[in-house]
Amino acid sequence: TEIKIELTLDAHLPTSYIKEEKLRMQIYRRLADAKTVNEVNEIEEELLDRFGKFTKPVEILLKVSKLRVLARKVGVSEIVQQARSIRISPLDLPDSRIIRINRNYPGTQVRATVRSILVPAPTTALVNGQVLKNEEIIDWVTNLINDLFEDELKG
Repeated sequence: TEIKIELTLDAHLPTSYIKEEKLRMQIYRRLADAKTVNEVNEIEEELLDRFGKFTKPVEILLKVSKLRVLARKVGVSEIVQQARSIRISPLDLPDSRIIRINRNYPGTQVRATVRSILVPAPTTALVNGQVLKNEEIIDWVTNLINDLFEDELKG
């Protein structure tokens, strides 16, 4: 299943890190196809061994790949930033989970008919803050997914 992740990110393999385009494309494909965090970790190790220390965009790309694995594991196919919210779908949540989400993420809109939730995106400040980006948004969304699917991920 294709997992759509659209967040404000600078996640890529720069030509300054991997010069050969064919090789960059292979790594992108392997990261997109990874089914487990261990597979992503193996690619991470390989990149470190072959190309040295990561630049920020590479680090963020690896976090996106781990988020994609997590999303696939819990059946989420879309994590999309819409203005100042993050939409996650598809979701079928029990009432107890909806109560917990509303408590932990005030302002969340649960849209049962379209099987999605709209969670207010975290910002740099309470008033007039910018929506987080790069590793901050990836870490926040990863924590959100872990929180949403805590019970399923225990198994």
